[in-house]
Amino acid sequence: MLKFLFLNIFSKHRLEKFIREIKTNGLQAAFKKVFAFLKQARQPISNAPSTPSHKPFLKQETQQPISHRPSDKEATSYFSQLFRQVFQSNDYLPFKQNHSSIPCSKIKLIAFYLPQFHPIPENDEWWGKGFTEWTNVTKALPQFIGHYQPHLPDQLGFYDLRLETIQKQQIELAKQYGIYGFCYHHYWFNKKRILQTPLDTVLNNPDLDLPFCINWANENWTRRWDGLEQDVLLAQRHSAEDDIAFIQDAAKYMQDSRYIRIDGKPLLLLYRPGLLPDVQATAKRWRKWCRENSVGEIFLVITHAFEHVNPNNIGFDAAIEYAPNTYPVTPVTDQIIAAGKMVNPNYQGVIFDYNQAAEYGQSQPLPPYKKFRCIFPGWDNEARKPGRGITFINSTPLKFQQWLSYLLRFTQKHFKQNEQFLFINAWNEWAEGAHLEPDRKNGFSYLEACRVANQLHALRQKENKPVLKTENGTIKCAIVIHAFYLDVFNEILKYLERIDKKTIKLFVTTPKKQVTTIRSQLAANGYDFTCLGVNNRGRDILPFIKIFPEIIKHNFTYLIKIHTKKSTHRVDGDHWRNDLYAKLLDKLALEENIQYFQDDPEIGIIAPKGHLVPMGHYLADNEECITNLSARLGMGMDVVTQLSFVAGSMFSARTDALIPLLLLNLKEEDFESEQSQLDGTLAHAVERVFSVCANCLDYKIETRSGEITDDYPHAEKTSPNAIK
Repeated sequence: MLKFLFLNIFSKHRLEKFIREIKTNGLQAAFKKVFAFLKQARQPISNAPSTPSHKPFLKQETQQPISHRPSDKEATSYFSQLFRQVFQSNDYLPFKQNHSSIPCSKIKLIAFYLPQFHPIPENDEWWGKGFTEWTNVTKALPQFIGHYQPHLPDQLGFYDLRLETIQKQQIELAKQYGIYGFCYHHYWFNKKRILQTPLDTVLNNPDLDLPFCINWANENWTRRWDGLEQDVLLAQRHSAEDDIAFIQDAAKYMQDSRYIRIDGKPLLLLYRPGLLPDVQATAKRWRKWCRENSVGEIFLVITHAFEHVNPNNIGFDAAIEYAPNTYPVTPVTDQIIAAGKMVNPNYQGVIFDYNQAAEYGQSQPLPPYKKFRCIFPGWDNEARKPGRGITFINSTPLKFQQWLSYLLRFTQKHFKQNEQFLFINAWNEWAEGAHLEPDRKNGFSYLEACRVANQLHALRQKENKPVLKTENGTIKCAIVIHAFYLDVFNEILKYLERIDKKTIKLFVTTPKKQVTTIRSQLAANGYDFTCLGVNNRGRDILPFIKIFPEIIKHNFTYLIKIHTKKSTHRVDGDHWRNDLYAKLLDKLALEENIQYFQDDPEIGIIAPKGHLVPMGHYLADNEECITNLSARLGMGMDVVTQLSFVAGSMFSARTDALIPLLLLNLKEEDFESEQSQLDGTLAHAVERVFSVCANCLDYKIETRSGEITDDYPHAEKTSPNAIK
């Protein structure tokens, strides 16, 4: 037990002090000090307020038995901190195969890729037999309460990049989640290459078909991992001869058909231009050699990882921001200490707030030269510098996605289409806490953030699509019906009798046992229809998600969503339903709603009068689920609670406004089994998230009269105290 405590809590320095205490004052006095330290470490952390300039620190939780996941509200000790990290966070997302046909934007996301996940002779000699990046990753320990360490891999495991199958899996994940290509860190030291196996595997296998480029990490290899000159293991010897040798070697990559190009020119990155004796002369040598040796013109880029040099002044074409290097952010280390959260008394690292980095990343002025933007999902190199790391706290998938969405808009606005590249630091910098690859805490949530942000950006480029019309020019509308109750379905058909059948198509979902009956009835009445049999799961919401792609496929611009609502738990259930039907399926109401859409292209959802309610007052038992779903669409609850939604999930809508719902990739197994729940299910949450979907694309949710019903007679208000 004591050995465990010494190894996992005490630093080497503290252990030496303990031994000195024994020698000086005896064993009893030494143990008294040990137990005093342990008692202090187990005491609840004070809820000291953060300063106004910084957001609250990471969520914490009370100490719980390890048999179930601890609460996210407060951490009471270093031990509960360690226990908590066994469990997945609320942000955790598992892998799901995405079959959505929604394209990503034309902006190309490129992730920096670290190849140091396989043994090499040099590392065996310097760090011990079998050393890889995982050696550092797995030995990291949290230095303060709320410190997320160690970062441990999820689905891909502790992989070995000598295995081609691993790179194949990485490439498959990158493609699914909207990553255009990898930028491999390339290690060249005066005609000597190291860590080249992954890149050479790609070069020799055309099946590994993800675009790629290289970034020459042209600094010394040191024991400090920071590019400084102490303890140099492998030094750079920059010279004119080495310039030519380097470009000759790099040419085999640049001539590959998968190599990333800008205007047909291979993209070559230089990490630290300031380390070259005459970087402008190097650029000239490279360009000349490439022109004379069948490579052609090249596109040279420097990173701003250290020096912020104007690339035009040194013969380069552009620069790349290298987040978070050189960000002018203010440390919050003292706040952590003041709050009583610091565990390691000898901590010499620096703690920053991700919120401040994201704010800076979204407020940088445009430089007078071409500079590609960069974003990072998180940063913490504690694994490489125990007790001395640089840590950014408060990173979440939501904050990352919101920042990424801004950079997508920025890139589209300021770069020509063939130059719209956006870099991510990084795909797999595990020892620096900067990885898109799934970990045990967050799963695939950062990759999901990339995919959804990219697809939402594409959806925001609203094209003037032709409105689907009949032969005589009348606009056609999709009527989406979930027909669970056959008797109520007959009521719907009576409303539809008054509408010209040529102007509508019915998209009907119904329990599988009723499909034959429904189809016969619709065919007998001469309707154009699609009928889909479904299981009794997810109320009317899951059936809508299943049939919605058919509506998109048939190019319907507008739809009406209804279902055979009975609400048998309410005495006013029939009145509720009939009021909704009358305001949606009446012939005149349908025509007026379509005209309202036509007159205002910013309208996404039209609610029946009296049924649009404020989100913040009617969250009910759905707040946690709404929070999670909205975050996946890049929206925080500060915005969500200001929206309104259509109570009862029956409304008219512009089809495009609801497409973000498909980005959530919800499957049947995500929905609870039907047990007559009155609230608090995924279906109830999605009822409200329809409005989030529309708002994501800057569409409005309104009644034609503009009214919002604050006191809705068919539902109970959420207590104001329940809204955070």
